[in-house]
Amino acid sequence: MSGYRDVLERSRRAVGPSRLDLERVYGRRDRKRRNQRISAAVLAIAVAGAGLGVLVRAFDRSQPAPADRITRQNISRVHLAWTADVADLGYGAPMIADGIVLVRGSAGFTDGRGGIVAYPVDCARAGGTCEPGWIGPTGDGAGQPAGGDGEVYVTGADCTPDRTGVMCFGKMYAFPSTCPADGATCSPLWTADRVRGFGGVERPIPLPGGVLVGASFFPASCSGDGCNPSWVDRRWSASQDGVVLGREVVMPENDRIAAYPIACIVSGGCDPSWTIGISSADATVTTVGDAIAVVDNADGRFAIYRDCGAAVGMCRPAWTAPVPRGGGLAGCGDSSIIETSGTVFSKWGGCGFTQTLAAYPLDCRTDGQECTPSWTWTTARFDFEVAADGNMYVTSEGQVHAFPASCSSQQRCDPSWVGDGDRMPVDPVAGDGLVWVMSGTDLLAYASDCGTEGASCEPLWRHDVGAHVVWITIDGPRLYVAGGGRLMTWEIDGG
Repeated sequence: MSGYRDVLERSRRAVGPSRLDLERVYGRRDRKRRNQRISAAVLAIAVAGAGLGVLVRAFDRSQPAPADRITRQNISRVHLAWTADVADLGYGAPMIADGIVLVRGSAGFTDGRGGIVAYPVDCARAGGTCEPGWIGPTGDGAGQPAGGDGEVYVTGADCTPDRTGVMCFGKMYAFPSTCPADGATCSPLWTADRVRGFGGVERPIPLPGGVLVGASFFPASCSGDGCNPSWVDRRWSASQDGVVLGREVVMPENDRIAAYPIACIVSGGCDPSWTIGISSADATVTTVGDAIAVVDNADGRFAIYRDCGAAVGMCRPAWTAPVPRGGGLAGCGDSSIIETSGTVFSKWGGCGFTQTLAAYPLDCRTDGQECTPSWTWTTARFDFEVAADGNMYVTSEGQVHAFPASCSSQQRCDPSWVGDGDRMPVDPVAGDGLVWVMSGTDLLAYASDCGTEGASCEPLWRHDVGAHVVWITIDGPRLYVAGGGRLMTWEIDGG
């Protein structure tokens, strides 16, 4: 790997020493964004149109296993294709775009600069090792990349000393995904200075005709250095990124949640089509099926909003529910909202107190009143992680528990099956009849319906990935695992 490190060192010298440890900044926001990423993945599947028919057929066992993605039927044929050592591998799941896989190779936030590292997806076979195709420096730190229209978008930061220590402004980089794969440093197609938000930690959201990052939209016509946004949401709260819901982007703002039509953003901006009132700028929003959930941390409640597109001005909640946190201690514990198969799951508690998983029908009410959970499950502690295939998967006390969304008529629901698993990957993945969990340094895959009535299940697939904390991405016939300073790629035989 000496060639790779030489390139990184040249990039470091070209942009100078770092002055800020941004890795902690990225880490604090990773957990809040996991439900957004899960919801975004579900939304992307829904928007795919023709691809939806293929997805539905995947769950019909009379159909043969497709060769273009990993399923329970072909997982026994998934073997290691290649690995790569990544200097100071940063947080975040591998991102796939135009035949390359990208990871954040921070090159050391304390004594170097951030950047993204790109590898061809088919750079080796049979467990071989790979060198980078290209490297893209991004200043003081690197955010999670996103791809669209032949470009790779990533945020960095431009940091300078000031009287209080360090002043950082977000900076946007757009690299061509087709940079020559010769291991050299790739130059960005364009950059943007002073992106609104702290330290460049925002995750870009590709939209038709450009990219939204934080509060700023940059058109596809950008070129050179210092591109100016064509639209800025000046009321953005910076508490989280916006989320895409159908043809709108829902933005958390200082005193409200506001939905802007995508076409309006691309054309230069206009007033929001509808808004939601909130009690504090710390409110969070995520998609749940065809609706949105807003957790208002100031009053300890969450609310489900549906059919807001038909609202005139202010959208009203369909129903609400409490989110008790940490035994009533302010700012203690955490809460999460996620949905599968028409059931909304909420996590309560934390900070040393018991935690509760509560399930609600998505269509519980329409009058804005409080909804009573269909069932609950309480334990000392669990990681509320991922929902797919009609199940909610949580890890607790060294096991993964699968709760069926269909047990909605019981006061208390017990898991349909359990298996080894002390936690999920940082970016949890479930779907195509599989759920992926960690047990020690082993990555395991279980069948989503492997048991009933609390049965103990064995994984269909298990491999030691050499790290306790990993990020995974599944793209077609390949499984990408980033962790422990390595990027590992598995693929279906012949994939």
